[in-house]
This record gives sequence, C-alpha cells and structure tokens, in this order.
Amino acid sequence: MRGFLILLKMDLRRSGGIFLSAGLGILLTAALLSFLLGFYRGVEKKVLPSFIPLDRLELKKVEHHFKLGPLSLGLGGEGIQEKDLEELRKMHGVREIYPGLKLAVPAVATGGMGLLGASFSTELAVQGLDPDLVRDDVEEAYLFESRPEAGERSCRGDGDCDSGLFCAGPLYGEGICRPPIPVLISPRLMALFNSGIRRAYHLPRINPEALIGLKAEVDFGASTLGVSGRGKILRDYLQLVGFSERATPLGVSIPLEEVRRVHRFFGEGMQRGYDTVVLLFDSLRSMTRASARIPSMGFEAVDDGSARLMSALSSARILLLLLASVVLFISALGLFQAFVGLLERRREEIATLRAVGASRKKILALILVETALLSFLSALGGVFLGLVSGRGMEALGHKLFPALIHGAFYLADPATFAVLILAIMLFAMPASALSLWIFLRRSMV
Repeated sequence: MRGFLILLKMDLRRSGGIFLSAGLGILLTAALLSFLLGFYRGVEKKVLPSFIPLDRLELKKVEHHFKLGPLSLGLGGEGIQEKDLEELRKMHGVREIYPGLKLAVPAVATGGMGLLGASFSTELAVQGLDPDLVRDDVEEAYLFESRPEAGERSCRGDGDCDSGLFCAGPLYGEGICRPPIPVLISPRLMALFNSGIRRAYHLPRINPEALIGLKAEVDFGASTLGVSGRGKILRDYLQLVGFSERATPLGVSIPLEEVRRVHRFFGEGMQRGYDTVVLLFDSLRSMTRASARIPSMGFEAVDDGSARLMSALSSARILLLLLASVVLFISALGLFQAFVGLLERRREEIATLRAVGASRKKILALILVETALLSFLSALGGVFLGLVSGRGMEALGHKLFPALIHGAFYLADPATFAVLILAIMLFAMPASALSLWIFLRRSMV
C-alpha cells in the first residue's frame, strides 16, 4: 500500500500539467451546472414562496356546469365527504389535511368609521378554516378559534354587555353577549385595495398593521340585493386578528365552527360535507407528484395558478435534469478522449510498470484513483466557480434592478452541490476505465 501511494504521488507530480488540462472540462461542466442548479433552487426555495405558499394545495370537488346563454348553471353534487378525506390522507407525502367550508348564506359587513372617517357596507365572502391551519399567522394577544356555545349573558343591545363583548343574535330579538368573531384576511386582498380599489373611491392608502384589532358589524342573511329568501338576519361582529396566505384570497376567513353555527341558525342540512380541503405536504416534490393523481380522484385545485405553477416547476426540473445529463455525457466523452491522449503520452511509463510486475488490475487501480482525485478536485473547483458567478450575478441584478429584485434568488445548497460532485465523479470513472481498457488491449502491455 505504501509503495502504491509513493507511485501515485510521483505519477501526479510528473503528469500534473496533463491532469490539469484533462480536468479543465470537468471544472467548466461543474461550474455551469452549479450555476444553473443554484438559480433553480433559489427560485424554488426563495423567490416563489414569497408569492405563493409551496407547502400546500387547496382542492375542491370537480364541478360540472351547463351553459345556458350568458349563464353557467352548476349541476350540483355532494361536497367533500369523510371518505374523501381518508383517501387524501393516504396519499404519499401528505402531512396534514384541513377541510374548509364556505358560508352558504349572504353576508354584509359594515364599518370603517374610525379608520376612514366614514362607514361603508360591502358584500362579504366568508370561508371557514380549521384554526390549526393558521395558528402561526395570528397576531400575539389574539386568538383564532370558535367562541364558546353557552355561558354568555342574554342581551337586547350592545349596551347590555360588558366591555369587549357585543350583542350577537337575531336582528329583531334577544341575543347573547359574545366577543367578536376572529377574522383573517389574505395579504393579497390588502395589496389589491391599496393598489386599485382605493383609487376608484378616492380613499387613502391603508397601513395593514393598523388594521389589526379592527372591528366591524356583520349581518348574516342580508345582502345589498335584499334580504335572503330565509327571511331572517343574524347580526354579529368581526375582529381582524391577522393576515395569512392561507386565508381566502377575496373575502374573510373565520373559524370553521363559526360557519357551522351560522348554518345551524338558518337551517340544518344546508351544507353537505366540506367545500374545500387544504393538503400540507412534507416537500415540494411530494406535492408535485400528488398533483398528477388529483384529477383521477375527482378533485381540482381551487387556485388554477397554483396548479399551473406546479406543472411549470415539474417541467423545469425535468428539463434541468435532461440538460445536466446531456452536459455530463458530453463531458464524459471529452474526458474519454482526454484520457486516451493522456495514456498515449504515458505509454512508456505503463510499459515499464508492466515490465516490473505490475498487473493490469494495479494499473487500473492507479488510474482510477488518479481519476477520482482529478474529478473531485476539478468538480469542487467548478462548483466554487459557479457559486462565485451566481453570487456575482445576484449582486449585479440587485444593483441594476433594485425596484424589481429583492432578497436572494441564488441558493447555495450544499446537499445539491454534493450530489453534483458525486455525479461528475461517477461519470468520470467509467470514462477513464474504458479508455485504459481499450489502450491496454491495443498496446498489448
């Protein structure tokens, strides 16, 4: 073993220049791939999650519609049942599932006097969410959970209730003193208001942080088009407790049990099953794989943009893997040619080794060790070069387009780079072994 190491050291010292020229192709290959992989991982892990959460997928049952002139009439169908939830739980990579329920009656919210100087009324789309799904999005000092069913004081108006409580119940009748219903809204809704809606109504821009704790009155069963066909109204109060990407994009989200409570007031059996279900995945790859199975299970994504994004990411990953395979294959061919030329220049050295008793296996072991060392050092240098180039491109983007580019979009993932170095070594070793085998057969040494 000691003699082998001495021979290896002498061989590397004597043929260092030749090895450096042979490793140049490996270095450039590793630099190119690490550059591309870093940007792909940056987009996947840093850029996209700032626009859309990539750990979840919200589903609904596939809906069928009948087009009648300008109208599209739904053909009905059951909601999401417990058996559907069990089937979704069994999917590979699904970590948690959270069913959701849309409010089945109209609602009108009134408020804004203390914030905008005038009171406004608006139709309200309401979705019920499982509190566990959004627990981390609730501001400190607030809770997002359903209110207790009993124990509150009867009332005829807000003046009958203690501070912080409101009289909730039928519009014309006796109610009970309760805290307001906790509400979450989507940051996208806030951005939509500040960028467009406020301009149409000549309203000031709103600071989202100032909205936390804001209360509004809500009439369930009422509508700006008139009272619902059920002929009664349930008055309650809402309080904003945070912003969440998991909240409904257009409307407000409240605890699931609060939606059920409103439904019970207007009549049992209004809602069969759930309207939506949110699936949390353990990885983006598991989510992408599951997306291919979902249509066959009778589900579709609530947000078509999310589904298209998953498809685009999957296609990008396939194209990147294909490109990497082609680049590695071309690099292996170039390495094969380089090793053939290297062996021709070392013909006398190999013949001498054979003359002094070195077997073909020992010569093969020597060449493979040299190749492993060469490919590892070249790939490591290439990864470093790609990393430096990626960081430089990132800094240049921040400098040239400061208004468009924020944060990091190049991710130096050690695990990904380690796999890349290993893949390059696995491509290089067979190329050197094949070139040595052909050389020994032709040279008869």
